[in-house]
Order: sequence, then C-alpha cells, then structure tokens
Amino acid sequence: MSATSIGLFEQTSEGEFLSGAPYANRYVMILGFRDGKVVRFQEVYDTLGFARALVPKSNAPKAKIPGLEVLAVERVDQAVQLLRNL
Repeated sequence: MSATSIGLFEQTSEGEFLSGAPYANRYVMILGFRDGKVVRFQEVYDTLGFARALVPKSNAPKAKIPGLEVLAVERVDQAVQLLRNL
C-alpha cells in the first residue's frame, strides 16, 4: 500500500444573502491523496459561530440548545423560503 499525503487548506468566504444580510465563513479543508487520487475530503468549521441551524424536522434536537435557533423544516420549499428571508 502506498503512503497517503495530506493537504490542509484554510479558507474564508464572504458575501451576502438575498436580503442583503452579510455572510462570512471560515473553515479548514482536509484532503488526502494516494496514487494521484483524492481519497479523503473533509471540511471542518467552528459551529460555535452559528446563531441558526436549518435542519430536517426529523433531525431537530429534542432539547433547546442555548444560543442556537433551530429552524426545522419538512420540505425543501420550506428551507428555500427560510433561506430567502435571511
């Protein structure tokens, strides 16, 4: 078996939602390479910076998470509408 090489990339992105509210994100990408092919891809970010989380209703937390507003949806169109209103 050949060795795996690892690459770490720190990334930032900025923009704005359709409503004009600012968006900023900072995260790290981890890539693993073996024999000239990508064999691992992972993104890591700090969830403490989130104020809201959009999740499927079936995955919504059972208990309230302090400091986090959970937006639980049943359908994709509900998620799209919520995102448009950010």
